[in-house]
Amino acid sequence: MGKTDFPIVLKISTRVLDRLMNTKGQWVTLLIAVSAFIFVFLKNAWVGEDAYIVFRSVEQLFAGNGPRWNPHERVQVFTSPLWYVVLSVFRLIFSDVFLNAIIASAIACMVLFIVLRMIFHDHTRLLLVVMLFLCSSAFFDYTTSGLENPLAYILIALFFFFYRKLTIENPVQAKKSLIFKFIICCGLIILCRHDLLTLVLIPAVYICWSYRRVLAPKTWLLYLIVALSPILTWSLFALIYYGTILPNTFYAKFPPNIDRIYMWKRGIIYLLVSLQSDTITLLLIGSVVLCSWLSKRKSIAVLGFGIVLNLIYVVYIGGDFMQGRFLSYAYLLVVLMLMTPGTWEIDIGYQKAKHWLTRIVSSVRARFVILFVGSLLYMLFFPHTPMNSPFDYQNKEIIKGIEDERGYYFETSSLWQYIVNNTGTVFPKYGWSEMGYDFRISPRRITVMHAIGYFGYWAGTEKIIIDPLGFGDALLARLPYNGMWGAVGHFSRKIPAGYQQSLLDDSAKLQDPELNAYFQKIRTVTQDKRLFTFDRIRTIAGLNFGRYNHFIHTEYIEESLQR
Repeated sequence: MGKTDFPIVLKISTRVLDRLMNTKGQWVTLLIAVSAFIFVFLKNAWVGEDAYIVFRSVEQLFAGNGPRWNPHERVQVFTSPLWYVVLSVFRLIFSDVFLNAIIASAIACMVLFIVLRMIFHDHTRLLLVVMLFLCSSAFFDYTTSGLENPLAYILIALFFFFYRKLTIENPVQAKKSLIFKFIICCGLIILCRHDLLTLVLIPAVYICWSYRRVLAPKTWLLYLIVALSPILTWSLFALIYYGTILPNTFYAKFPPNIDRIYMWKRGIIYLLVSLQSDTITLLLIGSVVLCSWLSKRKSIAVLGFGIVLNLIYVVYIGGDFMQGRFLSYAYLLVVLMLMTPGTWEIDIGYQKAKHWLTRIVSSVRARFVILFVGSLLYMLFFPHTPMNSPFDYQNKEIIKGIEDERGYYFETSSLWQYIVNNTGTVFPKYGWSEMGYDFRISPRRITVMHAIGYFGYWAGTEKIIIDPLGFGDALLARLPYNGMWGAVGHFSRKIPAGYQQSLLDDSAKLQDPELNAYFQKIRTVTQDKRLFTFDRIRTIAGLNFGRYNHFIHTEYIEESLQR
């Protein structure tokens, strides 16, 4: 693009935007926004390998074994109880798990659009929101994928809707109703993903403190009990059924011998890789957070602090092996903030910057033109965006243990591949799927496999799969790791001698006597069919409070660390 081309683009874009902002053009604007979103959604739709871990757990439920991974052991392999319920409801209607995931995601995105329409009555703002969505791979790649992101998007958008209403002058009676809905929304967000508490905690505390005198103490208590009852009910169920409140994946990703400094470094690398490969996501998050802190409205600044807490958490846990996934929630929130007038009511202390910057941010038209032109150029000309991503997109490059998850699996697991290539026994037609099906029809009862998604689903519900990474295994998840398996958060464990035979014989026969004693405690919690015995309840308490950790002795930890 030449130097003389940009003013022409700016002039044309300004005229186009002026027409779209006119009252007569508003419905045309909405049609453009919806059409663009649907086009990219269908073009980029896919289901990832990790989603099939959840799918197998759903199949176990329908096989009569309960919401578990292997048939013999109660282990929670899914991080989103709410998404698990959604997938289970769809499984009642259709047996095709791939199509279920796509349909559930599509419905979630339609609901998201309804919520966005509730927030922004101005269709021009809605168009700009969609354009910013189409710029971010972190956001759009996970509108499908089979994971819980689209459900979380709805809840975060609702959270913002109620938060915005509560920070605008309304009658007190209206506030009471909004407070209740807001707290319920916060509870559902935590039920969707426990760690999303980091995103909503500070704004939720701010709302409760700001309106502490609007409701009587008894009413506050009642509201909190009712609103938090879904997450409290699930936590109680998980504690009784699985023996832990947190999913097994938490223990698998945080082995006892993990180096915390190493995890912080991994988290920073996660942000840097995102900045390199999907620049707009982290750049926009940082810019809007900075603007929120300069905002004259305290409520906007509070949202910024919530986003920072969420980013600190992402760095603390070492990020993720899926590029950008954990940034998608914050990105959605900053896009909504960006379209909110209060974000732009900023106070600049530097006089030289104040003059020209104030003129820009105080003009709605100027802001819209900048966002329209900037997002249009970015989505079309940045090396890779959801909009310009080709139909046969593929990217198997792994950068420091972080991969473009859609790029890695899209060629075999896209919606287009499902339409044209869904023949034969298994889909996606991936090596791990075929290996899993071969194991399913074989006489073997047990095997060891690192990648358990496609493999585990197609292996069926009756086979036992030992996962050295610990995601689907209660014992291995709690053992020290002996090295990483390629991707961030994937810590391989040494399988104890005698473990396979123990599972085959339904007994505890590990060669290490102390580790065998630990395994017996795990068996009591995860395999005892009597859930309410005194011995099991006592063992659950001991396991959660670390009373049995001494069984994992120093010699075993040192042996596990040998590469």
